[in-house]
Amino acid sequence: MHSATSSRYKVGDVVKSTAGKDVGTFYVVVDRCGRFLYLAGPKYGMKRLKRKNMKHVQKVNMHLDKLLFKEVDGVLKKLNERGRVA
Repeated sequence: MHSATSSRYKVGDVVKSTAGKDVGTFYVVVDRCGRFLYLAGPKYGMKRLKRKNMKHVQKVNMHLDKLLFKEVDGVLKKLNERGRVA
């Protein structure tokens, strides 16, 4: 079961937090290590990644390919302002 969960998330996937004080916040997966994802988000950006357990995020129907770090921050800001994925 763990391998199915870990292969579910790929670098570039957009996820939404389902637990913790950041519930509802959108992030982009930057890296994976064991059961943890390293995420770029509105509060963290690419300079300081957020570590979050895979159980506490939900994949949304969006994947980002080859965006510049500045663009990732802009996309996340727009998603979090709207509160949903179109």
